Amino acid sequence: MKGARRLRKLLDAMKVLGIDPDDLPPRGVVAEGGWGQLAHVIRTDEPLRDPVDLARFHDYLFETGKAPARELWQRLDPEGPLLDLGGGAGAYSAAFPGEAMLADTPDVLKLAKVHGKLLPLDLLNTARYPGDKGTVLLANVLHLFGEADCRAIVAKAAAALKPNGMLVVKDLDSTTAQGVLFALNMALFTRDGDVHPPEAVRRWMVEADLAEPQRLRLETSPESLVLAARKP
Repeated sequence: MKGARRLRKLLDAMKVLGIDPDDLPPRGVVAEGGWGQLAHVIRTDEPLRDPVDLARFHDYLFETGKAPARELWQRLDPEGPLLDLGGGAGAYSAAFPGEAMLADTPDVLKLAKVHGKLLPLDLLNTARYPGDKGTVLLANVLHLFGEADCRAIVAKAAAALKPNGMLVVKDLDSTTAQGVLFALNMALFTRDGDVHPPEAVRRWMVEADLAEPQRLRLETSPESLVLAARKP
């Protein structure tokens, strides 16, 4: 059914918020922007254009990412060099204890706050990512894409590792309330994006010929899903 996936995300969010469909506000009460456009998005099955201020958005992500980035690398003790795919302004590259390469679109790289290597890269339309990396990171990236694209991105990320290198995936946890609500935002503002279930992310990593992923829980980001797996 057209719009079924987006409708399901709305119902999941309502359940988390404890909203009974019979108690929904009358037409005209909900704000026009954002969630107020849910009915339109579900009917058309087309995402809204996100009116994000790119610089402000990535400044926010950089600042909020500092503590989780420090904790992540302290807990994993990773080997370099790092390939930080879709790394935005570079919070995780900046905290990495070694050589790091930050890869993102040219517009985003203009906002980078790191002094290491910068690589303009289209995650979907690049056939192969730079290889021989000790660590490859996908932090808050997979929720922007649907399942087929995520599987392809994970496979290319795993292929960029040298033997015994480690792929780290950090994203929201679909089993948490924050994850459910964020998934509704993805249904609003992306074509196929979603907060993917932990088991799906684990499966993509195993299908990419990595060892069984280990889950890491961050005190500084308890709502996050963090999986790390090595290349045999």
